[in-house]
Amino acid sequence: MDQDVWFDEAVILFQIEKTFPQIWNFCKLENFPPLFSWALKVWALPSANLTWLRLLDVLLGSAIPPIIYLWGRDLAGKKAGFIIGLTCVMSLPLIYYSQVIRMYSLFVFIACFSYFAFLRAIESDKYKYWILVAIANLLGFYSFLFMVFIIVAQAFILIVRYRLQLSRYLRPLLVHLPIFALMLFWVVPILNRYSYMQTSFGPYHVTWNDLIEYILFLGTGTKFNKNYLLAFLINLPILIGFLLSVPIWLKKTKIQFPAFLFVSSILMVAFISIVSQTLFYNRYLLFLVPVYLTLAVLGWLNQQLKLVRLIGITLMFLSLSTVYVYYNLHFLDVHEDFRYLWSRLERTDGHSFSKMSHFVQDNIKPGEVIIHYSNANIGQFSYFPFLYYHKRQLPEFLYSKSEIPQYSGQQYLKPGEWISDFNQLQPAPKGVWLVTFQNADAIVNPEYFMEGGIRGRMHKENLPKDLYFAGYRSVQKINIGGITSIHFLPMSQN
Repeated sequence: MDQDVWFDEAVILFQIEKTFPQIWNFCKLENFPPLFSWALKVWALPSANLTWLRLLDVLLGSAIPPIIYLWGRDLAGKKAGFIIGLTCVMSLPLIYYSQVIRMYSLFVFIACFSYFAFLRAIESDKYKYWILVAIANLLGFYSFLFMVFIIVAQAFILIVRYRLQLSRYLRPLLVHLPIFALMLFWVVPILNRYSYMQTSFGPYHVTWNDLIEYILFLGTGTKFNKNYLLAFLINLPILIGFLLSVPIWLKKTKIQFPAFLFVSSILMVAFISIVSQTLFYNRYLLFLVPVYLTLAVLGWLNQQLKLVRLIGITLMFLSLSTVYVYYNLHFLDVHEDFRYLWSRLERTDGHSFSKMSHFVQDNIKPGEVIIHYSNANIGQFSYFPFLYYHKRQLPEFLYSKSEIPQYSGQQYLKPGEWISDFNQLQPAPKGVWLVTFQNADAIVNPEYFMEGGIRGRMHKENLPKDLYFAGYRSVQKINIGGITSIHFLPMSQN
């Protein structure tokens, strides 16, 4: 919980500096609606301390197991509910994302509440539960758009249950009509954002490896540093429990909703990913982790032999416990399963970014600037956390010859923060702090950055060469984790 701010968190923290209407409009350029940013803005009123801000997600994540207990109790009794709730307590993906300043915990909590309320509603057909379902669906939709998959699953279950009993549809339809009307405000932003993602990323073909990795994510959450055989064996008790639940999907009507919710969501995501832009990002499908664990537990509990039930549930908890121990012993490796490039860029104790940003802040002098320069699409991983730690009070720039795409944080840049040419900085800075994930030799050694010495992006965007011919030479170099800062001064000051 005390680890450094990551790129995805830093940009959220910039949002809460805006007004509520500004957040609404700004989120139209993001992958999620504004509810979490609004909630975080309110939460930040007493304190902007990072630990306090993360506490919101911690509390939301901590509320997931109790609501899943209630859902599991309604599905199969108190014993099943307790076991299902306990598996969510020990679920590594749920634990991890409950420490991240993003919408994940909020969305999963609301989704789980919708599961619980929907089951109560279809069993009792009471207005109070249908109203709770409708409110949860609205809040979930404005937390994260994958709520649509849950709503589709609920509609299907109603059709299966009610069929041609048209009067039975009246209550859920009446309470949802105003909810659907309120959702219409975000339809155009959804379509615009989806169109942008298609043109930015292009087509991606879902592979069997994607599906395998997702199954591992649902169960234990980690690939054990790409040791897939070990990951498969550790996940086996959970996977077997899930498969054992399949025969009861049609026999027990209460189980139809979690079963169809799981299967339909996977199929819809896979279909969209195949014909268009991939949606197969593990963190986006976090809302299915409690569903998968629920079905796995019910699979074991529905076995006739008590010994088989005991062994199955025990092995499930052994798997979850093993992963939790592994997570604490292999902190860096496991984070790579949840944060893109984290272990390769961080490399130490989770505090490389704050340490380096504070070092630069303590040593930069008036007239000097900070430039973030790394390979394509990773410069933002240092730039935005540094902006957060520096409170945007220092002259700090992100260097790239090509335009910064939105998925790299373009919408969060203020005018002048992106530069494509060193000569844009006028008057010439008295010194340059170059922050990079590159090999330092490629930055300071002319044999690397002169013509023919390097290839790829650095050959086209050769900032070290520009600095060299502008008369700057490196005078200091510091490395913390995977981050390097190099101090350049004009030759006249050397």
